[in-house]
Amino acid sequence: MSFNLHHGGRIGSQQIEDLWSVVNRSAPEEVFVIAANKGEYRDFFRQFEPAIAHAAVGEWKKSLQSGRTFRHIVLLEALAEIPAGRRPALVDQAWSHVRSKGRLTAIEVNPDRSPGRGSPEGLKLGVLKTLLRTLGTPKTLTRQPYQWTALSVRKVAETAAQTPNASISRRMAVTAELCRGRVLELGCGPGELAVEIQRRGCDVVGVDKNREKIDRARERYPSIEFHRADALDVDLPQASFDTALLPEILEHLPEATGNRIVDRAWSLLKPGGRMIVTVPNRNYVPHPNHVRIFDAESLAALLAAYGPPVLVVDQPYKWLIMYVDKAT
Repeated sequence: MSFNLHHGGRIGSQQIEDLWSVVNRSAPEEVFVIAANKGEYRDFFRQFEPAIAHAAVGEWKKSLQSGRTFRHIVLLEALAEIPAGRRPALVDQAWSHVRSKGRLTAIEVNPDRSPGRGSPEGLKLGVLKTLLRTLGTPKTLTRQPYQWTALSVRKVAETAAQTPNASISRRMAVTAELCRGRVLELGCGPGELAVEIQRRGCDVVGVDKNREKIDRARERYPSIEFHRADALDVDLPQASFDTALLPEILEHLPEATGNRIVDRAWSLLKPGGRMIVTVPNRNYVPHPNHVRIFDAESLAALLAAYGPPVLVVDQPYKWLIMYVDKAT
């Protein structure tokens, strides 16, 4: 038996089962699938996974009107079926029905690996990562059959704020001491550094595009202003901050994107303001989510375009902290 899943291409049910065995490790009653509107998918779940709840893209909301939540929600070729402008909303809405410690998985035909299949424009790995990064850190499922791109994001359990280790606490303290006046923190995460800065008498505005982290920050630190937005798109007035802080974000970004964010941070500074950048030192223990590596020389070269950079901390195997003051 085979199913016509690829807009004209046919794959065997065994290949679908192989993919499903990688993607789904939850009990059937804990899974909900939002699938492309194809009879082949309905037939597959009815025959091979009858206990799993599923619905087509245009019908899934009816199935969840009671507010039911699941340990695992799967978007199965669902994102490619809708216009690009509607995809973030589908991701957000599906995420709201994922339980704490659960996960959301998005599966699409990979246009690079299966030419001519999938949606006309394709949903490449980078497109899926961009959609899911607002929720957390996407994990590529590396064992999927060659036809597919599959990413998964786990929902962090709601817990009290954890105490940072001694090294991170020291970095945060040094960074906070460098701040002054009205402070903008780009990539604020769940707000631990923002509250440290606030305790030193500064007015802090935090920005992060990760919804889960911003929600936690707002809940834990209601006296601080937090924005869920991309650093390049956040609606803030130019030249309105005394300090612009980029803590541990540049190592996660491609060079062109990171450099644009540095430009954006600089533009939000008042005359006489200060831009602070912290990054792991190049000898830091390698991290799978780091795409850019810095040492004191390369970080200084990046910041020299804005003024004379001042190196505050250069810890081998740990951190670099550097700032530039804007002319008055």
